[in-house]
Amino acid sequence: MPQANRRLAAILSADVAGYSRLMGDDEQGTIAALAECFDVFRRHLEIYNGRLVDTAGDSLLGVFESVTDAVQCALAAQKDLGEWNDPRPASRRMLFRVGVNLGDIFLQADGHVYGDGVNVAARLQTFAEPGGICVAEMVRTAVGNKLPAVFESLGEQQFKNIAVPIRVYGARLSPDAVLPDPTPPSSRHAHEPTTIVFASPLSQRLMDQVRAVAVTNATVLIQGESGVGKELIARRIHEESPRRTGPFVKMDCASIPRDLFESELFGHVSGAVPGAKRDRTGHIELADGGTRFLDEVGDIPSELQVKLLRPLQDSTFERVGDGRTRRADVRFIAATNRDLTAQVSQGLLRRDLYFRLSVFPIKVPPLRSRPEDIPVLAEHFLATHVVAGERPAADLTEAHVQHLQTYDWPGNVRELKNVVERALILSGDGPLRFDEALPTSSFSYPARASLPEEQTPARGFLTATEIEQLERNNLVGAMEATGWRVSGPDGAAAQLGMPPAKLKSRLKALSVDKPDPGSLYARLGGGRGIATFTRELFGRATGHPQLGRFWKGRSTYGVLREERLLIAYLASATGGPTRYVGRDMTSAHRDLGIGASDWEIFRAILGDTLEALRVPGRERQEVVEFAESLKADIVHERSGGTR
Repeated sequence: MPQANRRLAAILSADVAGYSRLMGDDEQGTIAALAECFDVFRRHLEIYNGRLVDTAGDSLLGVFESVTDAVQCALAAQKDLGEWNDPRPASRRMLFRVGVNLGDIFLQADGHVYGDGVNVAARLQTFAEPGGICVAEMVRTAVGNKLPAVFESLGEQQFKNIAVPIRVYGARLSPDAVLPDPTPPSSRHAHEPTTIVFASPLSQRLMDQVRAVAVTNATVLIQGESGVGKELIARRIHEESPRRTGPFVKMDCASIPRDLFESELFGHVSGAVPGAKRDRTGHIELADGGTRFLDEVGDIPSELQVKLLRPLQDSTFERVGDGRTRRADVRFIAATNRDLTAQVSQGLLRRDLYFRLSVFPIKVPPLRSRPEDIPVLAEHFLATHVVAGERPAADLTEAHVQHLQTYDWPGNVRELKNVVERALILSGDGPLRFDEALPTSSFSYPARASLPEEQTPARGFLTATEIEQLERNNLVGAMEATGWRVSGPDGAAAQLGMPPAKLKSRLKALSVDKPDPGSLYARLGGGRGIATFTRELFGRATGHPQLGRFWKGRSTYGVLREERLLIAYLASATGGPTRYVGRDMTSAHRDLGIGASDWEIFRAILGDTLEALRVPGRERQEVVEFAESLKADIVHERSGGTR
């Protein structure tokens, strides 16, 4: 079963006060009125970059990357709903109560969310007056004075499963306050170039692909985990294309109900759908002369996928209820965090739709595969808050960078952005507190840990050899992070919190020496370079339709453990300072049934990985020769088949 993805998010929860009474008085009219109110929320969620993740009865739940967007969405929606309610009799008004929280959520593969962050948001809404908004103290602190809202303390409240009481605030607009113009995101950024910050070879390779395809009219499929920045890549393609002066229209395929999908995409004529009193322009027509971005395209219901084929083929379509064929000059870009080839195999995605979407596929690597990007991204997010006047400049130290790079970032760049914001909130005017801002998640693992095969939680203890190995790896990590400096404020001793003399003594006792600069280990970038190379190679192999069978049925923890062992093995084999302690890699692979065709596929994947990372020619040749030296011991000279 796919894992849920844990990350920090702003959550908006809303329901109707007195809904049961309204239903009892006029069930049909109440349901129709509720649908209109939900449309108001949907419109504002789209405007303020929110995502509708659930509706149940009279309740809805939305998530946002920015807590400011979440509060502004709540204020704007309540303002519009107030105007909508004005002409209605007092007994028939649909007054929503809204709660906004900033907290951890677990995002499932199907788009649903759960967790304490959601529970607190739902509880907050119960403290709100009908037509009002209630927020947690962290929300009020994060928003500050960026919005013209008045926050009135409602005191501390104890929340279920939350050990410390949370201070609650009511939020309202002052009588003369005016909300910022709710301009759709596509227009808001029309003249602002999309900033993509990077420093890694993988990201440079990605941007080369972006520049190559931008000048064409080809349909692009962007794939990657949640939070890697797929929408930013789509916007950059649009901005570097001849269509840059046209609209960029986003459609979140996962948040649109299936009965409204066709109407949203193609538009409708008056009377074609229930409640349609006038003609409506669909998303394709809105994107005429520009780019149509289909986000989460893998979530389109199977029965509706066929309706996308003709627009993708020749840009023609019909509005719902209208037999006249229309044409729009649109370039399509799609994005998904799902494995579309697996969905095609399982019958969840039409094969012809997949081929029309993937004319030019782009794979955005996860943040854990490009640790070089972490410091520059963190600096960028910090600078954004400084420019906004939210706090004075804050220094990102070497210790901060090391701390950030040892976390695995299951939420990718989005999670890093949220952690930086959380660190700023927790730090006040003092030094940055990433130690408190980083979550402790069972879905992450230390980025450079090299655990011995024998260590298991069930045993309940470590042997002397294992403790020595863990200490050695820890010292190596600290020495590499500080450029093999022992003393000084940025030296390894200061980072480890021990006297320099003691550190020198432990380095000597454990035989930890600086790697030879001429070793393959050093020329590939040390421990960080080896880890980046291994993760990229391992990820390509596990995701391949044929090679992936070797990991079929393995738990996520088991697969990640294999990756860590491979990192440790290669670090040792290439001349690194760590000692590999684990099973014999040659013996472990000898009986897997690796065939000649498997090896040819691996060769191609290895070449692609070295090319993507821009490994120089000499080092590339040495890596290939090392791999070929293993072939005789692990490959059976026959065609690859299933085990």
